[in-house]
Amino acid sequence: MSNSWGNIDVAPHGHTLSYAPTVSLKGNTYFVAIGSKIGEEVMGIKYCLLCFDFTSEKFGPHLPLPSHGDRVAISSVREEQLAVLYEPRDTSKMEIWVTTKIEPNAVSWSYFLKVDVTDFKFHAMVRSFFIDQEKTLAVFFMDDYKNMFTSKCIAAFIGENGYLRKVYLGQALKLKDGPYAHPLVYSYVPSLVQP
Repeated sequence: MSNSWGNIDVAPHGHTLSYAPTVSLKGNTYFVAIGSKIGEEVMGIKYCLLCFDFTSEKFGPHLPLPSHGDRVAISSVREEQLAVLYEPRDTSKMEIWVTTKIEPNAVSWSYFLKVDVTDFKFHAMVRSFFIDQEKTLAVFFMDDYKNMFTSKCIAAFIGENGYLRKVYLGQALKLKDGPYAHPLVYSYVPSLVQP
């Protein structure tokens, strides 16, 4: 293992990396990207998935997303798959899809869960999430805005047949002269390999 850092001068051609958190999977990093030429168009914005391949030290080709939404978040599933969450602004339905194949230059998707959040009585934007495939359950970490001056961090456990359980995580941290800090949670699968 090297103790030196290097600088790689590469850019995702024709794309801007979005606000969504990145995901590390199988030694590569995946980004939700915005491009003007490819991907799904939502409100004039075209989304796609990009992979940075650390072996070749390059971005791969754009990878299609399975659906569309105004807000998109990605997560890893047991460090073997990706999950993508779509949150349309004009509807109260959220969709989650999971990869059936994921490589730096190829992806295929399978539908996982669709949830109607009309009766959940929170106004939120999901920033990070996990899924439990066996229980068909998703855990969303989000801001619950009451007004422009207060924001709470919550975890919402959402599943089939209207299942919902919310857990209050505390008041969101207000950044100096700026917005609230959003709750971000990343998955980690411990390794049995000893150094």
